[in-house]
Amino acid sequence: MGAKLIRDHMDKIPWKVEAAKGLLRPPNDEQEFRELLIQKLLEEVGELVVALPGQAMANEMADVLEVLDGISHLANIRHQVQQAKIERFLARGGFQEGLVWDV
Repeated sequence: MGAKLIRDHMDKIPWKVEAAKGLLRPPNDEQEFRELLIQKLLEEVGELVVALPGQAMANEMADVLEVLDGISHLANIRHQVQQAKIERFLARGGFQEGLVWDV
């Protein structure tokens, strides 16, 4: 069994604390943290893909966004990401209309 990144406050939930006693630690270094964040992103995207529309999908989407926020925070590019999102939307639009290019 390997390392798995969990949310910051999971160690405050009583039944989780008992189950994880002695197993929680901070990442060894920034590289491990980055790798664990990417692993968590893939896990959460996988859960989003199979989630049904409604609260389950909203929860999984929130998890994906939270992990992306963690990655941008670690890379110290949170502001740049927000600015790039706005600029790309203004220049190219979003994905709300469902425009398909058959290539």
